[in-house]
Amino acid sequence: MLLLSPVVSAAQQQLIILTSFSEPVSQQFKSAFERQYPDIEVRFINKKTSAALSHLEKGMKPVPDLFMASAVDAFEWLTERGLLLPYQAATATTPPSLPYVSFAHSGYGLMWNDDYLQRYRLQAPVAWNDLLDPGFHGHIGMSSPTRSGTTHVLVETLLQQRGWDAGWAYWLELAGNLATVTARSFGVRQGY
Repeated sequence: MLLLSPVVSAAQQQLIILTSFSEPVSQQFKSAFERQYPDIEVRFINKKTSAALSHLEKGMKPVPDLFMASAVDAFEWLTERGLLLPYQAATATTPPSLPYVSFAHSGYGLMWNDDYLQRYRLQAPVAWNDLLDPGFHGHIGMSSPTRSGTTHVLVETLLQQRGWDAGWAYWLELAGNLATVTARSFGVRQGY
C-alpha cells in the first residue's frame, strides 16, 4: 500500500489529483489515503496522459495538487516547461507549478486472459519472443505508442535491450501477429 503525506492545509480539506491511471487504480489510492487522513477528501481527475498534460499547460480548472502518471516522458515534458518544482520548494507564494515527489507505479509486461487462451488452445507466453509464434497470429492487441506513454516506454525499453536493428526487427515481426493497435491503453484490456 502506498501512503502519501497530505500536501493540503487543514483548511483546504480536499486533495485534487490529476492522473492518467485508470479509475479502479485511482480508487485504491483514494481509499488508502482517506483511511489514513479521514478529514481530507480526495478527488481524482482521470484523463489520458496527453489530455492531462494539456490540462496542466493551459492552467485548466480545477488546479490539481498532485499529478500521477506512469509515463516517464510526461514528467520530462513538464520539467522542460517549468511546470514542476521540488516538493520542498513549494509554498503558497510559489508560481502555479506542481510540487513533485517521485514514485513509480507502472505495469510493464505481458497480460493475457486464461479463458481466451484455453478457447484458442494457446500456451501462456512467458517471454517476449513467445509472442512471435505463428499460433498467436490475430490474437494479440497493444495500444499505440504514440497514444500511450506506458506503451511508448515499453517499445523504447525493448529497443534499448535488443539494440536498434534487432529491436525493430522484433517489433516488425510482432506486428505480423497483431489483431489490433488500440487508441487507448484501456482498449487492449477491454478486447477488440
